[in-house]
Amino acid sequence: LKKTARVRTFRLPQPPGGSGGGSAGSVSSRRMAIPLHVQGCTAARIDPTDTFVAAASGWETDGAVRLYKLREGKLAATLRDIDTDSNEWDGHGGVSVGAIDFSPLDSSRVAVGTRDGTLLLWDMQAATSSAAKASPSRRKAVPPTLRLTRRHDDAVTGIAFSPVNKVLLSSCSADGSVSFHDVNMLRTIQSFRPGSELGQRSVRSTSMSSGMMSVSFASDGVTCAAGSINGHVYLYDLRKAGLVSRMEFESSVNVAPVEAPVLNVKFACHSRTNGHTI
Repeated sequence: LKKTARVRTFRLPQPPGGSGGGSAGSVSSRRMAIPLHVQGCTAARIDPTDTFVAAASGWETDGAVRLYKLREGKLAATLRDIDTDSNEWDGHGGVSVGAIDFSPLDSSRVAVGTRDGTLLLWDMQAATSSAAKASPSRRKAVPPTLRLTRRHDDAVTGIAFSPVNKVLLSSCSADGSVSFHDVNMLRTIQSFRPGSELGQRSVRSTSMSSGMMSVSFASDGVTCAAGSINGHVYLYDLRKAGLVSRMEFESSVNVAPVEAPVLNVKFACHSRTNGHTI
């Protein structure tokens, strides 16, 4: 792709009776409003091998993740949490905005978070192989390989694999929690609520300011950052099982904190020292 000037366009199915352009506005979860689209493409990621693009449809469309071959631009498989008997999506769950990630250590594994707090994992190799055996007109959606059901009380808003431990997955939610899971054992090993740990107002309140929006691992695999709806970034150390610090997002314009959510948080420095740049 670097040697040729090409642009690939992947068009997701249109919502029933809609134009497919997506409707902007506020996505209402039980605890907060997420000012992003719920139709069209809500998240997209390229896998570590630059082979596939995973694109998530909003839950008002069909709640699916579609794998496209990056070079050919063709649909490789449709991933959806479905009723395995009817092969239909029953409308519950649905992929959350931005909550999709590929494992950097196991390139065939992709995870997504749903709006009902569930984490779903697929084996891309098995999914694409299964889809390739059927003709395009007879292809069915592929159900998840693993499922961690209702690990949060509200929509999963962020998800990230560990860069050093292929079974460790982190997730954050609109309910104000950040959790760490062992995907092989299908169990949640740690969970914390930043606001309550720092003595702030209980994150179990119905206030929009309680929600978490994004999560990311540092290259050491033990330091984690989580961004909140009210503009805070929290650092968490897995070894200490506790918060290290809190940083406040500073906007160049005078806006209310709730209008400046940290939608994406990443560690920009892969230093071998103890310092991190976020």
